[in-house]
Amino acid sequence: AAFGAFILLTMGTAFFVWRYMEAPPVDDTATAPYENIRLGQTLRDNRAVFATAGSGQILAQLTRVGWRWAIPLYADSVLGLSVGTIGWIVSIGGLFDSLLFYTSGVIMDRYGRKWAFVPSFVFQGLGLALIPLTGGAVPLAFVSALIGAANAMSSGTMMTLGGDFAPAGSRSEFLGTWRFIGDIGFFAGPVVLGLIANGLSLQPAVFTMAAFGWGTALWFSLLVPETLERKRVAAAEVGD
Repeated sequence: AAFGAFILLTMGTAFFVWRYMEAPPVDDTATAPYENIRLGQTLRDNRAVFATAGSGQILAQLTRVGWRWAIPLYADSVLGLSVGTIGWIVSIGGLFDSLLFYTSGVIMDRYGRKWAFVPSFVFQGLGLALIPLTGGAVPLAFVSALIGAANAMSSGTMMTLGGDFAPAGSRSEFLGTWRFIGDIGFFAGPVVLGLIANGLSLQPAVFTMAAFGWGTALWFSLLVPETLERKRVAAAEVGD
């Protein structure tokens, strides 16, 4: 029934996209200033950014995808909760994640990018570390809310960083590569969690994900420069 409901939602989405969305007009006379930029050149020119901020983004996405898998796995295999209860616990985390995402943009634009994602991943790591210490549905729901709220603090931060670092002459190539690097973390997260859980147990796997969260905060605080001032300078130059 759950799979059938998602099929109906997907079909409904496809209908609304097909029926109501319109493609923007294309200006055939416009020429992109980056049309001769090659992907290889983009990689070479920005290798320092990809090596530092890109590696941090992999850790960030490992953490983000980790808690979405860790909570239902722990609730099922350790606590033995019902499917409906697990759904509520995961939804509570998603609710806090959705309701508080606006705070991320406010913090990033007023105080700086690091003020959003460094505390976010500190608290995500804390929440992940608390998962194996919970003994029932209610404590796990509170932990899910904590992680969701923490994740909301860094909502959109990785793409914002990508936009800050992207060079004007090859934004498309840079952002495409930046997104691909982040997807590596999304793909690797469940694999890492599963391998550790299979080799040891689920609790050490969850603690490893917590370590990824704290490692993300440390990596970005020490190795990645603040980009808010850089963005303001670029905007001022455009205005001039």
